[in-house]
Amino acid sequence: MSPADVFENPHTKRILSAISSSNTALLDSLLAQSDSDASAPSPPRSTMLHKAAASNQPVALLHLLRMPCASPSDVDPPLLRTCANSEHLECFKALISVHPHALSFGFGHMGDIFGCAVLYGDLDFMRYAANEPAWKMDPNTADTMHRLPIEWAASASDVKVLRCLMTECGEVRVRGTNAIKEALTRGRSDILECVLEHAPEGARAVVDGWPLDEDLPCWELERRRERGWDAPNLHYAATLKKRWAVRILLEAGADPNLEDGQGRKAGDILPMDDILSEIRAKRKSSRSCSDLIQFYYLRCLSRRGDAGFES
Repeated sequence: MSPADVFENPHTKRILSAISSSNTALLDSLLAQSDSDASAPSPPRSTMLHKAAASNQPVALLHLLRMPCASPSDVDPPLLRTCANSEHLECFKALISVHPHALSFGFGHMGDIFGCAVLYGDLDFMRYAANEPAWKMDPNTADTMHRLPIEWAASASDVKVLRCLMTECGEVRVRGTNAIKEALTRGRSDILECVLEHAPEGARAVVDGWPLDEDLPCWELERRRERGWDAPNLHYAATLKKRWAVRILLEAGADPNLEDGQGRKAGDILPMDDILSEIRAKRKSSRSCSDLIQFYYLRCLSRRGDAGFES
């Protein structure tokens, strides 16, 4: 019987129908019949597994995975691609409960399982995967298109993906990554503000940047130098002529007196005295307002105390 004939066989269709409805009792009966009757063929095992996953039937999938004929080879890229998302999360849980080794699988250039969730902006899967202790997924070491998820999110994702990654997927580090420079290169103020606002180290600790990692491959080190990433973040923003970015960095605490490798301050690349003056005036006004509020608050407390003493 040819493969085409197998799939057209009524018995095969009944098996697939039983899978798509998670009727495991009927499924067992039909498969037992296939074992003893050559005219009642069963579809290939991979087809049955993919049918269960595609139909979003975790009960049927788990039943198939626990059969005596099951093996680690049941896990293949098509099955993973079908399961590893929030829509089929229960199927993925079923798969991992039997084959936990599948958590270490990847999708080639697209990255690993968590990294692909970031790539596709699957927020629900990101949240679950990062916070399921048994899965031991670390967003700080995951892979999205050969980059850290936070770098990919800063360079290409919607801000809601970046915010989910940084606020709902554990403590995602900014220090040591290129997230800020990716945001500057992309030219999105909301992305840059999100990175600085939610950096677990605090904005002031990451806003200036850090030297390039000299242990990088030579070609990657040279590529980053050519992009100007060997300079502090404020210098890079100035080189890009992005005054809005300069303002955000300065407001976050960037040091305007830092020098790059050529001995230049960021202000030597892009004049920013006006921005600095505005920020200083704003901070002074804020402090004055705060002092005034505190003065009236203490005065109010003092009057209440006097009134209580007199009574």
